Amino acid sequence: MLTPLDIHNKEFKKVMRGYSVDEVDGFLDEIIRDFEFLFKQNMEYEEALKKSNEQIEYYRSMEDTLQNTMVLAQKMAEESKRNAEKRRNCNMGSQEKAEQIVRRRT
Repeated sequence: MLTPLDIHNKEFKKVMRGYSVDEVDGFLDEIIRDFEFLFKQNMEYEEALKKSNEQIEYYRSMEDTLQNTMVLAQKMAEESKRNAEKRRNCNMGSQEKAEQIVRRRT
């Protein structure tokens, strides 16, 4: 890839009936200015793209962690629900037994 310095240092042979040296030099100066601007802008865009890609990777990692956390929370909620159901059933059984004992005594 050409750099602004490559363009600046480029020299052409001088030939009889050739182009005007001043016009060529002037045009090369314009090219150098534009190329430097585009070159710097491209470097800035590449840096911004790099930062954006790093942020995307960070957020993807966060997303994976959140998904795993949600799955774990859902499993824990289901397990808690099953345990509560077991306790309720156990308590109902105990309550029925207690009522039977009370009925026998009365």
